Amino acid sequence: MNKELHYLYTIAGNLCADHFRKKASVELTENIPDSKDYEDCILTNVALGNAIKALPEEERELIVLRYVNEVPVVVLAELYGISRFKMGRILKSILDKLRKNFKG
Repeated sequence: MNKELHYLYTIAGNLCADHFRKKASVELTENIPDSKDYEDCILTNVALGNAIKALPEEERELIVLRYVNEVPVVVLAELYGISRFKMGRILKSILDKLRKNFKG
């Protein structure tokens, strides 16, 4: 059972990575807001994207599985063969790196 679950999450992770690598076409509308808030939002998204890209591949995979696919920490711990507490510490460490890179 564990091998099948690990296999499914590996496939799901690869599909997510493929999805985010594709460049999506965005329709332009005539009602594009011309405000400081919109500009700040774009700059924040770019900065966050750069901070995520600076992470090693395995850490990016964990972030995608945990926060995009909403995989519970317990399941991630089982997949990686570690305790849920260690997985929690790993995720906290990754988030700390993201905060540092995001502010930096």
